[in-house]
Amino acid sequence: DALIQQFVDLKLHNIAFALAEQFRHFSLLVSLCEETKDTARLRELSTAYPEFAEVAYNWYLAHGKESRLLTAGVAPTERLSQFLSAQPNLKWIHQLGNKDYSTAAQTLARLGTQEKALLSRKKTLLSLSKLSALASDDPSPNLAPIDLQLEVITHQERLKPEIAENAGLSETAMPPLSCPDLIRLCVLPECNPSLEELDIKKALDLLTCAARDGDVSDSQFERLRLTIWRAVIEGDSWWEKSAGPETIDETLFYRAVILAYNSGLVISHILPGVDELIGELDDKQKEFVLRSGYEQMAQMGLITA
Repeated sequence: DALIQQFVDLKLHNIAFALAEQFRHFSLLVSLCEETKDTARLRELSTAYPEFAEVAYNWYLAHGKESRLLTAGVAPTERLSQFLSAQPNLKWIHQLGNKDYSTAAQTLARLGTQEKALLSRKKTLLSLSKLSALASDDPSPNLAPIDLQLEVITHQERLKPEIAENAGLSETAMPPLSCPDLIRLCVLPECNPSLEELDIKKALDLLTCAARDGDVSDSQFERLRLTIWRAVIEGDSWWEKSAGPETIDETLFYRAVILAYNSGLVISHILPGVDELIGELDDKQKEFVLRSGYEQMAQMGLITA
């Protein structure tokens, strides 16, 4: 290596090429081709030596030259595709370059779904997946899984700054969070000590996302629903006034139900049954008022009696 490198340093490239090829020093040959911008020789070497293309591709990766890996044309497209099968972060670029939009959409969707480090990167990958699917020959691509993830991402992007700060989330390097985690951030006092109707509405919107998420079981959905409404009751100072059911419309609970209803949410889906909710409480006054409130909602047609 040292001997050949001396000829490289002296710019005696023809001698360096001859020695490197004689000793099958393929990585040095790639480096020489790049230094001399001799793409034609790259292709000749790939044709002459079946193992050369693999060495060249790995050399480009090791030296941070991913764009050259994709564009140098070291070997036929099929060979590059085979190599990129183990490099999904690059494979989709190659697939788009070949106008294989359907396969690129699948690769991007898989990468976006698996992304755990950065919310912004997850959003980019999923958005590119959706665009690729729409550009494909498939007349009706299944975009529901991607749309659901993008919807959850939008909810996370719109978290109140104080909630994100209390949760220790950095705006510039925020990891993607699951529906259950976002719901808890919205309603639990350690992250949101000043619970408001809009916070509850966001949590309920996320609950409807959780209902469509195959990773959220029915029992987990029910626990999340209870978590929301228990936080609504515990975070409302109205209960400390010893007020009766005649003023239940002043409670955060009632106002949140009305806001959800006016927003088009199905109350019977997002609100646990009265016995289920009361089972979480140990307060006779709250039980009496809540039962009265449920009866009132049933009379209004918001829920079934």
